[in-house]
Amino acid sequence: MEVARRGSVAVVDVDGAPLSLGMLPELVGRQLRIAQLLAFKDFSMEVEGTSLTPGSFETLELLDKNPGLGQSRLAAAIGLDKSSLVPAIARLESLGLVERKASAVDRRANELRITAKGRKTLGVLRSYVLERESRITAGMTKSEIQTLNSLLKRVAHINL
Repeated sequence: MEVARRGSVAVVDVDGAPLSLGMLPELVGRQLRIAQLLAFKDFSMEVEGTSLTPGSFETLELLDKNPGLGQSRLAAAIGLDKSSLVPAIARLESLGLVERKASAVDRRANELRITAKGRKTLGVLRSYVLERESRITAGMTKSEIQTLNSLLKRVAHINL
């Protein structure tokens, strides 16, 4: 698939037939969606026989840096509601990467901790993520990367 411009109209050559994209190339939301799809396309990675996701990496990274983090705070940090996080935590727990313990302060709440196996897996994932970041930002200057991150953070904090 090749994208070209004919005048001010973006055209995609799909199987030899031109397809006008209309206003799509100018929509920030669409560009974010495409960038996310490309960034996550090959993230699924076999680690000790288990396919992990970008969300798994985020969870492990946050738990490594914040031992004893509660599920509600973790969900908020990742941008999920607590009910969506519960199955993900259960999966990581079944893999031996995370453990849940009742909070000493509030027995109704759970504290989450990364296990030794989780730290080892996280080390592998960090290397993988950094290598992918290099590919994603190839051809960009350090200043461009900082600008892109700054703009994406602004977009992420807009209340739609």
